Amino acid sequence: MGEITAALFLRTLRERPELGHICRYLVIGVGEDEELEERDVGQMRTSFALVDILNACPNVQHLQVRPLHSAVHDVLLDAILSRPLVSLLCSPRLDNIDAVWTGELFRPSDIPRLVSIPTLERLELDTWTATPAVTPPHEAPVFGPLRLRVLRLFHAIPTEILYPLLIAAAPTLEVCDVYVEALLDPDTLFDALILSTPHIIDLTCVSNPSSLELDMFDAPNTPSFDRLLPHFRRLERLYVSGTEISSNFFRLLPPCLRHLTIRSLNPGAIFGYSQVLIDALKDPLLQISLQTFTVRDILEEWEDDELDAMARACSARGIDFLLIPDSKRESDEDSD
Repeated sequence: MGEITAALFLRTLRERPELGHICRYLVIGVGEDEELEERDVGQMRTSFALVDILNACPNVQHLQVRPLHSAVHDVLLDAILSRPLVSLLCSPRLDNIDAVWTGELFRPSDIPRLVSIPTLERLELDTWTATPAVTPPHEAPVFGPLRLRVLRLFHAIPTEILYPLLIAAAPTLEVCDVYVEALLDPDTLFDALILSTPHIIDLTCVSNPSSLELDMFDAPNTPSFDRLLPHFRRLERLYVSGTEISSNFFRLLPPCLRHLTIRSLNPGAIFGYSQVLIDALKDPLLQISLQTFTVRDILEEWEDDELDAMARACSARGIDFLLIPDSKRESDEDSD
């Protein structure tokens, strides 16, 4: 909301505080016109008023944070941590990436504090800031018991925080969506996810490492998801990057999996077209329940006869196969 609307709403809450006490759902963020501005044209004043609105609603259980000025970071975090939140959606990422006023509204160091809210079952952190050339080391946090059922992170989150968080959330996690621009160590990723395999239902794990990391990347003998797949008991949907899975996956799929998407974000992908895929699908002993198989890759990586062979083999199994062309891999775009 804009500055005037925020001021009027805040005045109403101060005149009738009982309205704030009955509020359970709240969305705060500057107005759409202000979002488009590169410079501060009042977003700071509006943002502080919006945090005051949050403070006037002590019983909020479901909160969505839209773009706010980064100057409110400390007071916003204090307000969030003192609410009995069940769900927290932080989505201040702007289409206008040159907007300097929003800065680092949320930081990687905030994540352990956010998930420590004892009532929290759902955390979605969809924010992005430019990763500094030299990222300072982060100490691995120690998490207490968590109640998270849904975790979505599209954030420059250090793996020193990510891995312990996935382990701590494992006993209750049902939906997990993680995107990181870093190379994920296959052994550590396996250890971080294996505890969640009995009950997770929907899993996205996308790694998009830099070209420098890929230059030093030695493909493992067994990628992390080749090892994880047989352990899943309830997983219905999987979206994974091509660096974490091989072309041998058909023989490893759990019976519960219905929908699979593999995305090749960079030339270091282990997955790619192979006769192994076709041979597995033609094996009469193979028992799978897959309904859809989607590949996102640059079209030039697939020959026409390979596409035809893949489509026919999937169709014979009752699997809908789809190749979604990416005009460029994201790592190629970064290097332009």
